[in-house]
Amino acid sequence: MDEATRTRSCEDGGDRSLPATGSVDGEDLISLLPDCVLGEIVGRLPIRDAVRVPVLSSRWRRLWRGSPLNLDDRLLRGVGGVHILCLISHVLAIHPGPARRLRIGSVSVAGHSADYDHWLRSRAVDGLQVLEIHPGAPCLAWRAAPPLPPAALRFARSLRALRIGSCVFPSGAAAATLRFPHLELLSFCGVSISETALHGLLAGCPALVTLVLDECFGFSRVRITSPTVRSLAVSAAHSMNPMPEVTMREVVVEDAPRLENLAPFRHQRSGESFELRVVSAPKLRFLGCVSMAISKLELGTTVFRVTDCRVKHVQNGNVQSEEVRSEMRAVRLGTTLPTLKSLALEDVDRTDVVCNFLRCFPSLEKLYVSAREGFKTAGSYDKQNPIECLELHLRKIVLNGYEGERSDVRFAKLFVLHARVLKSMRIRYRSKSYETLSEEWIADQRRQLQVNKRASQHAKFNFLHDYGYNYTDLPEHIHDSSTNEPFDAWFEQ
Repeated sequence: MDEATRTRSCEDGGDRSLPATGSVDGEDLISLLPDCVLGEIVGRLPIRDAVRVPVLSSRWRRLWRGSPLNLDDRLLRGVGGVHILCLISHVLAIHPGPARRLRIGSVSVAGHSADYDHWLRSRAVDGLQVLEIHPGAPCLAWRAAPPLPPAALRFARSLRALRIGSCVFPSGAAAATLRFPHLELLSFCGVSISETALHGLLAGCPALVTLVLDECFGFSRVRITSPTVRSLAVSAAHSMNPMPEVTMREVVVEDAPRLENLAPFRHQRSGESFELRVVSAPKLRFLGCVSMAISKLELGTTVFRVTDCRVKHVQNGNVQSEEVRSEMRAVRLGTTLPTLKSLALEDVDRTDVVCNFLRCFPSLEKLYVSAREGFKTAGSYDKQNPIECLELHLRKIVLNGYEGERSDVRFAKLFVLHARVLKSMRIRYRSKSYETLSEEWIADQRRQLQVNKRASQHAKFNFLHDYGYNYTDLPEHIHDSSTNEPFDAWFEQ
């Protein structure tokens, strides 16, 4: 063989001799790739692009049918004015399989149960690895949520990711024997599932890495005992929907030796509260958002609880008014968690409460604090009783809901003047309008914060608008394998 050529082999044994330059008479480089590589590329394209591949050349006509199917119904909307039901059925009819991913979220099973059964039993989706279906979508009447189509469970042996929404998960003997040997991601949103079925399902997932229980119901208590789970996200059911008889009241992390990320999050709409108890999670690195959606938080022997307290509003040394408000407060400080590196707090707007949390996490490096109605101060920093993470480790702080008032400034100065290794502090300003923050306003805030007297000379301060968080994409971030700190990537978006 000439030195200017080299041979590439496909898995099917085919060879193609290519010049070292990668081109022959102007032929594009992609077409010179072997079929096995092209098939992988096509299999990862959105369905609308993948089905157009055959128009490129006669050689490409077989590539889509020979590559694993990646069908997402969101990418089929508006294709030639054809109804979505017909498009899904057509794609599954002409593709021989196997399938990598199937997502159906825009078609309700109501009135289309036969279509669902036909799609899920199609030969094209044999060996499915990723399944995402929302049989009850777009219905929000949870009491009328349909049952999960039975055919969805036939992929148990091959699935690596399962996302289910707006339906009732089966119970009984069939559910008790379910085994998902390769499942790494399990995400339920608005799913009704019994406590027995839930714990039986978790026991049948020996490779589970990420678990998401978002506004689910049908169980009052969930226990996490898993040697493999690294990320757990939970939220209480939506309180504005007709509430079912059984809602989640307690989450207990009993034994999770590999758990690193714990996210008891809350949507913007109000949800029911629940208790969170962490018994054993020796590798926990991220916790948040801790909010009043958690009525009681136990971290070993340390306990925080939402309590009603009387707050005095003082102006010029005089008490102007008093109010009773609910706040998350420490009722017992005991166990510390030296492994925790990132903490997100919501509804925690007082310096004394924040300091109590900081004392529990001596190695904390990143702190995210959100306030609904600005920040408040209570007491001052006691240099005779220093907080270890403030003195030695805390390097990034994000404040959401900053309003620029005097109380906000006093709250922020806790970190400006005492975080000795701080590198970055982002202050997100909340206002009813989204006008550009003026240079004059920023300069005045920096003056009030006394950044020229900052404890860390390497600290940088940025003022941004606070647009709030959208929790709908949180499950994607916590299972993101491209970063070791998926929660941080989400909070910093």
